[in-house]
Amino acid sequence: MIVNLIKPLKFGLASCLLVAPLSFAGIEVYGDIDKQVPFYSASELAQQLDQHGLKTETVRHMRAVPPVFVGHIPSDLSTLTVEQKTDTFIRIILTNMVQANERIQADRDKLIALHSDHHLQRHESQWVEELAQHYGFGGTPTKEELLKRVDTIPVSLALAQAIDESAWGTSHFAVEGNALFGEHLPPHSKSKKFIQARGADVKLAAFDTVLETCMEYVHNLNTGAAYADLREMRHQARQNNQHISGHELATALVSYSERGNDYVENLQSIINHRNLGELDNTRLIQEQQSVLHIKADEEA
Repeated sequence: MIVNLIKPLKFGLASCLLVAPLSFAGIEVYGDIDKQVPFYSASELAQQLDQHGLKTETVRHMRAVPPVFVGHIPSDLSTLTVEQKTDTFIRIILTNMVQANERIQADRDKLIALHSDHHLQRHESQWVEELAQHYGFGGTPTKEELLKRVDTIPVSLALAQAIDESAWGTSHFAVEGNALFGEHLPPHSKSKKFIQARGADVKLAAFDTVLETCMEYVHNLNTGAAYADLREMRHQARQNNQHISGHELATALVSYSERGNDYVENLQSIINHRNLGELDNTRLIQEQQSVLHIKADEEA
């Protein structure tokens, strides 16, 4: 069940209630909504996260998070103290990234099981074909080729990139369109939702929820030609039963930003300074019966 904590729109609470399961690419991502609780500011959001058990230090110790999801970036994060802002932002991204990874891991586990257990039935072959198409293959990839793409991204790396690209969730793009990872679009692109810089031609992909931007971010790294080295590094670590480190994978992101090596070094510095590696391998607490979905509106 979902307890849906929302931030009311200026024109009334009834206009923004979320009454159906959220989905991404046809996949249900949260489940049935059971209850909705409003919040009105970033400060109140931080308090709600505390009350529902999403505390960073507890997560670091337990390597597990309660299913508490923030749907939108609050518009007033910058009004918090530096410590409150950074901690709240990390918690916003954390559970959404864990959820995105667990969805991908479920597909990966299914793919491995299908290929190792038996000859594929028709519906299983169709599922694999659709998965291959989703991950950018035009033909029929080998199992190894597909598994290189159907894989997770370390939470530490995602957090570091979101911190760098969105200025801790305070940028215009983050607040207005949940654009946390700097996915630039061509000036005349009409294929995606976008948000545009004031007085400039810069366009960034925009998303309805934080979870959607996290899932698209992972998909970008898993399919983009510029990130083949990252996928190969991750694959080799898997083959050697080694820990997949966000700090190490960051070295394969020279092409992600015009800043090149300086960008990579900054990501690694953020990971080290904030001890983000401690949040890798975090899992959702599955036995918890209710899920809190916190939805902040961009008009706040």
